[in-house]
Amino acid sequence: MSNKPGVSVKKASPSSIQGRADIKARQAALEAQRKRNQQVVLFVGAVAALAIVVLVIVLSSRPAEAPVDTAALAKKLDGLAFGSTKEGEYPLVFPALGDPNAPIRMEEISSFACPACKSYHDGVIVNLLDKVRAGQLYYVYMPTTRTGDYDAAGKNLVTQTGYCAWQQGKFWQMHEVLFDWQGTFGAATPDKARLRSGAEKLGMDLGKYDSCMSDRVTQKYIDDSDNYVSTTRKMGSTPSIFLFVRGTQIKPPTQSSSTPDSLNGLGLGELRGIIEANAAAPVATAAATSAATIAATQAATSAATSAPTDAATSAPTAAATAAQ
Repeated sequence: MSNKPGVSVKKASPSSIQGRADIKARQAALEAQRKRNQQVVLFVGAVAALAIVVLVIVLSSRPAEAPVDTAALAKKLDGLAFGSTKEGEYPLVFPALGDPNAPIRMEEISSFACPACKSYHDGVIVNLLDKVRAGQLYYVYMPTTRTGDYDAAGKNLVTQTGYCAWQQGKFWQMHEVLFDWQGTFGAATPDKARLRSGAEKLGMDLGKYDSCMSDRVTQKYIDDSDNYVSTTRKMGSTPSIFLFVRGTQIKPPTQSSSTPDSLNGLGLGELRGIIEANAAAPVATAAATSAATIAATQAATSAATSAPTDAATSAPTAAATAAQ
């Protein structure tokens, strides 16, 4: 006989077997529910992503708002001669407005992205168009991308648009549109779809416009213009204004602008006074013309400083007296 104790084997009760089965069933049910929840989350995420993609496609395909009042533009620019400066007059050709033989030439370095340029355009340039129509003033526009509130790409884009409009004889219409849009859309102005729509509304050939916008020649022109106004003309800010009477430059009595010889301190009244005093004057020697125009500028500047409200009235009188 063996003295080893016996080993007793207990059989699981039916109730404990059923309990384990219930636990496994609940675990399986929970796992199934977890997988269903995960699938739901994935499905909702996929639907949301698809909705975002559809929204982006819809928004990108929707035409950008590009208001262009062609009738108002035609009225505003009626009677003005659109042109360009002569080859060799500057290192590159610039858009110009009016008769190149007018006694007064006005040059402006400006940026379509510059708020001060828009303000000057709205308050001064637009109000000198009658002098352009009268053959008294020849206006030259020199573009730059080195000032303004748009980002670098935006400044370049609007300048490209102006150049490409110029190539189709629509520079001055686009010039007005771009300054108008700066006030309406701000930094959102340089939107490719908006600019292209504007070109279409101005009657431009879109195939030629697209080719011009991607042409290296266009970018080279912009780079050359930037280099010229910055290096040769030493532009310090925009707008920078230069005035010439029969080829003789009117220089400010004191250098108050960051751009050498710029007449930024003279407002509309003073500029009109100088134009009116010298446009009708008989042809004189260069020295006499220079003396008269500089005296007119000094009188206008003095009047603007001492009595701003009377500047527009006193400047023409002082200029006329100096020219006699």
